[in-house]
Amino acid sequence: MRRLLPGIAWLAGLLLFAELATAHGGVQSDAARNTPPATFPAKVVGVRDGDTVELLYQGRTVRVRMAHIDAPEAGQPFGKAAKQHLSALCFGKEVRVQQTGRPDRYGRLIAVLYYNGFNVNKSMVAAGYAWHFTKYSKDGSYSAAQAQARAARRGLWAQPGAVPPWEWRAMRRKK
Repeated sequence: MRRLLPGIAWLAGLLLFAELATAHGGVQSDAARNTPPATFPAKVVGVRDGDTVELLYQGRTVRVRMAHIDAPEAGQPFGKAAKQHLSALCFGKEVRVQQTGRPDRYGRLIAVLYYNGFNVNKSMVAAGYAWHFTKYSKDGSYSAAQAQARAARRGLWAQPGAVPPWEWRAMRRKK
């Protein structure tokens, strides 16, 4: 009987813990606690290229792929200019991040960034430093911004024959 008492006490403690955890919203894993909410503020601490940034959120860095857009790659014409323009828009600044879906295959959050109320993603398209990525976005306002940038020959539209990044990547893969 004395051997059973510690086992019963352990089981009672486990049941009490389970009941308390359920009453207070359950037990979260470390991954669940570290996952940012759908919308959150963060500081832009790095600009990887014209459509990918690194943010500081709760003391850790989070990589974000900007939704709705695709900017020229680093070795592509206007790749460096796109990165510089994005840096000028938001590097070192506090932005509001609005996730648009699940992370991509590289673990990056997919999101729209807002700085002082304006849409940074759409600003990249409007300035001619990114394309509307219609394969993954049906938001017509990005298409309209792209048409205006193209008509005004802004950014990459200043030169004839601009190659979209998805085509440029496909050509590089074939080589």
